[in-house]
Amino acid sequence: MAEKRVRRRWQIQLEDAGLDGYVDVGESLSSYELARLAEAEERFGLIYVDGSHRFEDVFIDFYFARAILEPGGYLLFDDSSDSEVAKVIRFVQRNLQEHFQQISVRHYRDGDCVATATLWLAENLQRSQLTIFRKLQDGERHGAQRMRSF
Repeated sequence: MAEKRVRRRWQIQLEDAGLDGYVDVGESLSSYELARLAEAEERFGLIYVDGSHRFEDVFIDFYFARAILEPGGYLLFDDSSDSEVAKVIRFVQRNLQEHFQQISVRHYRDGDCVATATLWLAENLQRSQLTIFRKLQDGERHGAQRMRSF
């Protein structure tokens, strides 16, 4: 007897949008999937981190995402005003400036003055829901370079 395959909602949505051939969805924990992709030496131009809000989970996602993100690619953190996610973002800001440049979300908004002002305020109060980094180069933090507190 043939096994009946159930299509999930996200599969139908990807098909309807014509994106099913462009997206690979892993159905395990993000840390496992990202480690698998790093092991396979995959590379991506955009990685969107939106999972657990526990520091250690977000940090592990960042660790592997950094390995598979190509130079010039973008790393996006969702829910970045969450205190645990914000710790990882501060780590990147304070310790990996040679490798990642923070990009303001405001650069990707239309000319709406109220929305731009709101985003500026959210960024400056560290209440932005989305934080974007552009990867400048591959590499590790230098061993002699002391890690700054975050």
